[in-house]
Amino acid sequence: MPRESESTATVEEMMYTSEFEGLSQYRVPYSRELEGTCLNILFDDSSKLMVSFPSRDTILFSENAGDFVMETCHTMKAEDTVYLIFVDRRNEHPRSGMILVIDMDNHLVTGTFMKQGLTSSYPGLVSREIKFGVIKDGDHPLPEARHSYTDDLVGKKIEWSYNPDFEIMHVYLSPSTYCWAMNSEMQKKMQDARIQQGLPLDDMKPIVEPCAYIKIRRNLYVFTFVEENQGSGTQAFFVINTDRLIDCGVFFGNNPQGNPEGYMVSAYGKWINERIAYEDILNI
Repeated sequence: MPRESESTATVEEMMYTSEFEGLSQYRVPYSRELEGTCLNILFDDSSKLMVSFPSRDTILFSENAGDFVMETCHTMKAEDTVYLIFVDRRNEHPRSGMILVIDMDNHLVTGTFMKQGLTSSYPGLVSREIKFGVIKDGDHPLPEARHSYTDDLVGKKIEWSYNPDFEIMHVYLSPSTYCWAMNSEMQKKMQDARIQQGLPLDDMKPIVEPCAYIKIRRNLYVFTFVEENQGSGTQAFFVINTDRLIDCGVFFGNNPQGNPEGYMVSAYGKWINERIAYEDILNI
């Protein structure tokens, strides 16, 4: 019998916060297309992951032939036959999480395995390991292709809208860095919100963060970063469709009050071609 994790919970119990509600306003419905599916995943570092989906919001998984664990999960359809899966094991010590990008057409997987609380001097910081792998399909030969790191997005900018009152520009600076930008109207909204929540004001200066870009297929990319320098330590993970300019993603970390937070989002984007002041500040 599988061991049911203590962190199995409803969406309301596990994820409901004001931020979750706000930034999830455009979130596409959770998908149940993987319900009843069982996947045997082999990663390039020789680790193994067996996963199945008994229901839309439940995952059963075993790592390296260990005991099966049942958890709450959420699945979003990023593109036809490509799925984003999020598991938040916040009652584990240290807290852990798992994000899978499942590419059913090509039998490929990108896995991100997260832990929070490993650094005593920075307890909110999320540490992560990104792995590439394949889905084993019976006796069929394993795919030779892999999802892989890319610089296709470097030098580009997309302004993302998560709800009618929140827009943010992502500036893809280099193969390993990015920063965000906001127009003056959005900056004022953010400052007003911080005042209402009793939080200190932010100077809204650009902060460069470490990031990674991964190519899933021709028009589909992962963009992921950790807010190491901003101070929260939160990880953000997005699957971007550059043709349709929509994304689906995950935030895993703490909210501004310092409480654990993990939720899925969607956003609509537009390319920004003009040079912005942030680029002059950063000398790029």
